[in-house]
Amino acid sequence: MRREWSHLARGNVVPLLGTVLLVTVLLGANASAIPSRPTGIPGAGTAVRAALGVAPPGWVTLPVSGSLPPTRVAPAMAYDAVLNESILFGGHLVGQSNDYNDTWALRGETWTNLGASLPLSPPGRSGAKMVWDAADSEIVLFGGYNSSTGAFYNDTWIFAAGHWSQDVVAIAPPPRNWEAFGWDSQASSAVMYGGANSTSALNDTWLFVGGTWTRGNPATVPGPLAYAAAADDPADHGFVMFGGSPSPSSSSPVNTTWVYSSSNWLLVRGPAPGARTSGDIAWDPARSADLLAGGYNGSTSTYDGDTWELNASGWSQLVPSIAFPARGASGGAYDAASARVEFFGGATAGSDLDTTQAFDELQARITDNASSGMSPLKVQFGSIETAGVPNYTYSWSFADGSFSSAAAPSHTFTTQGTYDVRVNVTDAGGIVAGANTTVRASAALLSASVSATPATGTAPLRVTLHDSVAGGAAPYNVTWSFGDGSTGYGVWANHTFVSSGTYVVNATARDSASGLKVSSTTVTVSAAAVPFTASISLSPVSGFAPLNVSLRASTSGGVGADVATWAFGDGATGTGLAATHLYSAAGNYTVALTVRDSAGHTAYANQTIEVHASTPVTECVGSGCLSPLDSLGIIVGIAILAGAVIVLAWRRRSPRDGPPTPPSAQPADHAPAHFGPGAVPGPAGLPASLAGAEIASEPLAGSAGSPDTAESDAAGATLSNQILVHLLRQGRSDPGAPNLPGLTQDGIAGGLGRPQASFVRSLQRLEKSGYVVSRTDHVSGRARRVKVYELTPRGESAARRLFGEFAGR
Repeated sequence: MRREWSHLARGNVVPLLGTVLLVTVLLGANASAIPSRPTGIPGAGTAVRAALGVAPPGWVTLPVSGSLPPTRVAPAMAYDAVLNESILFGGHLVGQSNDYNDTWALRGETWTNLGASLPLSPPGRSGAKMVWDAADSEIVLFGGYNSSTGAFYNDTWIFAAGHWSQDVVAIAPPPRNWEAFGWDSQASSAVMYGGANSTSALNDTWLFVGGTWTRGNPATVPGPLAYAAAADDPADHGFVMFGGSPSPSSSSPVNTTWVYSSSNWLLVRGPAPGARTSGDIAWDPARSADLLAGGYNGSTSTYDGDTWELNASGWSQLVPSIAFPARGASGGAYDAASARVEFFGGATAGSDLDTTQAFDELQARITDNASSGMSPLKVQFGSIETAGVPNYTYSWSFADGSFSSAAAPSHTFTTQGTYDVRVNVTDAGGIVAGANTTVRASAALLSASVSATPATGTAPLRVTLHDSVAGGAAPYNVTWSFGDGSTGYGVWANHTFVSSGTYVVNATARDSASGLKVSSTTVTVSAAAVPFTASISLSPVSGFAPLNVSLRASTSGGVGADVATWAFGDGATGTGLAATHLYSAAGNYTVALTVRDSAGHTAYANQTIEVHASTPVTECVGSGCLSPLDSLGIIVGIAILAGAVIVLAWRRRSPRDGPPTPPSAQPADHAPAHFGPGAVPGPAGLPASLAGAEIASEPLAGSAGSPDTAESDAAGATLSNQILVHLLRQGRSDPGAPNLPGLTQDGIAGGLGRPQASFVRSLQRLEKSGYVVSRTDHVSGRARRVKVYELTPRGESAARRLFGEFAGR
């Protein structure tokens, strides 16, 4: 940071190191004692370094990049300690009437024009001065001259946070240019002295504190003075002012050195650089001295190229390895980030300059094997030193909280970001040189890790796999190779290993930036200790359509609870260890069972069901099928209903109605059929001849099993027809509800005139074949619910046909 002014003396004495100095404060025009310092030894610093066998420092022309400021003289320059860059403003080109009002920033070796981004700037001027206000962390600009208007300025401008603003003050010093202006660290204020207007040089002292100008009242003043070079000296707590001219012209330069301390000016005697105006001076903390270079001698019209330093021992001339290019009226500052004094521009014989000069005793440059890449980014650093005093020590800062003192450290940047890496190199003489470089670490490298749950088990083993992908550039794409010839896709995957063995599972993860990461895990599968099997039990395994079948799954082996799924073979499916299914059509059906246990094991079983087409109920012909008592009861019953039956039969066979409805048009479900009044014609009882009727057009029931009583199978079939006709008659006795008492076994026995034991087997066959269904219901006169029987649509059709056949005979 640039401290233009600082105290070299405290009170009325200038402190000196190593040598006793007599300092006398000038109290007025009649003062007789002049403060003096020992004579400086020209080239002393160079001689000491030469004795050490070390090359002297030199002035280098910086290999700057970016847009270069145009050539100019008398610009203002100061170092911004917040932005860590030197700020340059104004100046003009000799022979031109326009003054610059552009603002430039020098960071490292790069110049940047800030003018395009600044909404406000001071008017163009030259000969103005700027100082870094350490109390308020801002740059203060005052004075200057505009050659196109001939105006001298006394406005005050502030440059802070990268922007200009004008400080409107209640009291301001008179207009001027080429004043001495700098920072007084002892008083924590900016100090300004002298300068020139259009007619004369000035001799007033002003202090700028907290945005307010106050005129100083020192007991001793240097007299009118303009074009003086001024700088601070923190080591001696003094504010140094050298050279200048007592008139607005530079034709009569002086070589006096003044120190402002404790609100007073002190004249320092002793050897000094030659008389000059508009020299360049800046405090160099690396040397603990003020460094003076260049200037102009108007009496001889020559530009100076010598270099001097002022420390506690006085002035001494340096002989740099590279001389300062002769010039005057440059802008200068100490660049704390680069640890060097820098001067820009100025004038020399016949031309203005646009070069940037830096005084370097020691130079360092960083080397690295990578300046960018994906994190974690490992970089190998190194340092190349120029000049300096061997041996060197190093201090590295990687801008992520890490440090190193190695000459060539290796460092890994683990997270994404931009890092300003810096090294400070210190030589044996205590000189420090710094260098910077930038490392950019992008998003972390793609990483992945595979997990398997469970990783071991018995076959068949169902495993859930997960690829934990991170870093790279999302989204991710993951493909799997399960090690058994199977593949999969997705961050999550499920796979069943059906055989024992050790499987290496590989997951290949890719990100959107073409990054790739392959990771793997191992799954160990052992043979199952107890095979997991399944079996099926069916009831019944065969029968006539429609056939209702109960199914049950049984397993052995396995782990935990089982989950069963069924495929019934006719396109329908079901679930559960127990299930029921109705087969409505004849055919052979293969039932397929799949059972899975809680460990992912699977077992399978199959079984075939035979469903037959329904066969007719076979009725006996002739009296041999019934006992005389059975025949008599049937004949009596049928005789009572004969008239109605004949009418009904005649109506059903009437040519006007067409042929009877074929059996295929009748409903095929098992729902009970209910009929309204008059649906079954005729009186109560059955026609006597019905017992011997043979019905071949409608399959009623399968062949009889063992006889219900002592009757033959034919008699049993005849009982089936009797039961059907009875149930047809009892379907509804009135419009409200079925005749439930007549539908019970007692009611059937009463209607047939037979004991229950004689027809129970026939009733069971009719129900099994789908002609009759049974249910329990409340029956009048009964305390409990009893079983009642009703015709299905198929049974109704068969019963009606019996009457039709009888009527047609």
